[in-house]
Amino acid sequence: MINRLVFLSRKQVEHYVATGNNVAISIRDPNRSAPRLHHSIQGRIYLEFDDDTEYSVGLSPDQVPDLMLGHENGRRIMVNGNELCDYNDANKMLRFIQRAIDSEDALEMIIHCEMGISRSAAVAQYIHERYGVPISNGITNTDRLNKRVFRLLNKAADGLPPSIGNLPEDFLMMKKTHRHQ
Repeated sequence: MINRLVFLSRKQVEHYVATGNNVAISIRDPNRSAPRLHHSIQGRIYLEFDDDTEYSVGLSPDQVPDLMLGHENGRRIMVNGNELCDYNDANKMLRFIQRAIDSEDALEMIIHCEMGISRSAAVAQYIHERYGVPISNGITNTDRLNKRVFRLLNKAADGLPPSIGNLPEDFLMMKKTHRHQ
C-alpha cells in the first residue's frame, strides 16, 4: 500500500535521501538523461514525455488523440516538436501504481518531473484522489498539474478506450503555413 506520497523536481529528487520502503515514478523530458535516484529506492519506472498539453497550442482534448495511429510501432504524439504523454504512458504508470497499492508493505511513492509542478503533480493528484493517499511533501499545491496527464490517468483507470487518430489536418496545415513565412 502507498501510505506516503511525495512529488519533487528533478533537482530535488537527485538530492532526496529515501528511507524505508519506497518506489519512484521518474518523468523526464525526452532529450534529458535519467536522473540519479538514491540507491535505496526499491522500485522505479522511467518515462519520457514533454510537459505540454493540447491547450498550449490552442487545441482541446477531443482534437488530439490519446494514441497516434501507428502507436504500436512506437509512433508518438508530437506537438510543436514536443512529445505528449499518451494513453500507453498512462497505462504504464497505472500498472506501477497498482503494484504499489497491492503491496503488503507500507510504501512511500516518490514522483518527480523536471520542475516538480506539472507532470509529477498530475500523478500525485491522481493517486491522492483515487486512493486517498495524502501528499506529504512541502509542495502540496497541484493547481498547475498537467491536465493531459491527469485526464489520461483517469480515463485509463476507468477502463475507457483511448481515442486513436492523427492530429487535426487544419492544425498540421497551420504549422506548414507558419513554417514557410
